Amino acid sequence: MTTETCLRGKCSVDIELKSNVAKLHNMLSKSYQLLPEVCPELIDSFELVEGEWSHEGCVMLRNYLVEGQIAVDKVRVEKIDDQNYQYIYRLIEGPLSELYKNVTIGYEASAYGEGTLLHYTFEYEKMDKDVPEADIFLPYSISIIKQVDDYLIDHKGN
Repeated sequence: MTTETCLRGKCSVDIELKSNVAKLHNMLSKSYQLLPEVCPELIDSFELVEGEWSHEGCVMLRNYLVEGQIAVDKVRVEKIDDQNYQYIYRLIEGPLSELYKNVTIGYEASAYGEGTLLHYTFEYEKMDKDVPEADIFLPYSISIIKQVDDYLIDHKGN
């Protein structure tokens, strides 16, 4: 195994949710401007930098909170697939890009009983062998997804 291979990683998790798959996908892939309202302790705001909201290729600044401080990532939407409920974005710059390169984050969701099964994936390449595996970021992402799920259920969006 080469050093380059050792630096590449992928972490993923399957999350069972109560809300309707189409409504959950719509909220996560097209209505992210609402996320600061849904998760105010985790997300501060989104700002469009290039392109059109909710379209592949759009570039945005994601302002989020880490230990009470605002951090900013610049991301590009790579894929929105409404038929297969897939969404993928790429990190362009931000605090994580100091540790990882070639970061793509996304999900694929499917109907699961009356709810949704969401497969969330974080693919990356560490800058060097001393950088921690990226699975340390999964709890943050899972928290956002579960808060969106709760919001949709509470607002009759299931």
